[in-house]
Amino acid sequence: MEQTAHNDIKVTDSVAWSETELVGMRWLHLTGTRGAVFHLLGRLAATRIHDVMNEMPERKPLSQWFKSKKGEQSFASLLAESMKSHPQEMLELQELADGANIDPNILFEANLRGDVGSADGTGCSDVAFKDGQSAFAAHNEDGAPNLRGKMLFLTLSILGEPTATVQWYPGFLPCNSHIATSAGLVWGINHIQVDHPAAAEGRHFAAMALERVEGFDQARQFLDSARTAGGFSYNIGEMKTGRLLTAEVAQGQSLVQEIDNEQLSWHTNHLLHLPSAIDTSDTSSDAADSLGLRSESVERGSYLSHLDPPIQGKNDAQWYLDLLGDKPLPCGVRRFAQNNDPLMTLVTTVCDLLNETVTLKSYDNKVQTLSFDEYVKVSERTAMEAAIKHS
Repeated sequence: MEQTAHNDIKVTDSVAWSETELVGMRWLHLTGTRGAVFHLLGRLAATRIHDVMNEMPERKPLSQWFKSKKGEQSFASLLAESMKSHPQEMLELQELADGANIDPNILFEANLRGDVGSADGTGCSDVAFKDGQSAFAAHNEDGAPNLRGKMLFLTLSILGEPTATVQWYPGFLPCNSHIATSAGLVWGINHIQVDHPAAAEGRHFAAMALERVEGFDQARQFLDSARTAGGFSYNIGEMKTGRLLTAEVAQGQSLVQEIDNEQLSWHTNHLLHLPSAIDTSDTSSDAADSLGLRSESVERGSYLSHLDPPIQGKNDAQWYLDLLGDKPLPCGVRRFAQNNDPLMTLVTTVCDLLNETVTLKSYDNKVQTLSFDEYVKVSERTAMEAAIKHS
């Protein structure tokens, strides 16, 4: 049953929700208990979830592989390890599937695609820097061009947990892109190809659990102990303090480092600190050919590695927008799905940690700056919780 509360907040099945736009993209905010929130999210985004799953270039070969004897064993092992470590996140994906009326195994297979050792393409770049007077963490979210009308901004306020605003690919756990939480943390996530995955939990389930930590030190401890089959790099900033860290979690290993002043830190889609043997292949496949080979990531990384950091007084949001959101290789790392590059930059996000702002640039060059509290919907969450009580 749906009721309309104040300020365009609706209450459906004990979940308060609202919808607006940000840089021309749909922005959903849902508040309530875990299962109810994810079930309603599945209903609200059902069409997009089905479209994204049906259009994934790796969907067919991945599904066929999971039906093989080795694939069945791998799938069962990944689910068992993930359930042991992350039952809440497993429930979230199940509820999302139920709400969208889609076979849950389709979503589980999609969310485990980076944990089975198949070539999975490249996408996303991160840069972070602080100089004692300013601190920034910036991220390019790169995806397939056909996701332009399907990707959306999503704010989730699970009762009793920090609010998280995520750039969301429908059908996936909202965790594998750029994230900001009301605990004062922001981070970008980059895919790392792992040739021989560990017998460990799925990387998306660990990434989703990270959104529940209450601070910078807790995030560091979480990533220090994370063990995933596949791989992600994380580049985390803390609002107000300007603290920064970079982490690589892949093939059952992790390495976390805090970023010092005057240290320009970056990540694309290959390892910089863990043993490179984990991700050395550049294997062609249906998925990789559709999403980009490791060599493309190395080219972006080479460009970033030769950058001079911003000079004093010029470390501002515009420097990162120009770096990430303007030109393609060889003069930048924005992607336009042109000249044999299969991906495009869907959103560029620049977080000014000391001034507590988030600046966004969309694929069609719309730019908007919000306060951090606006971005994680601090005041709206309060209103939504009140609406639930009075519904």
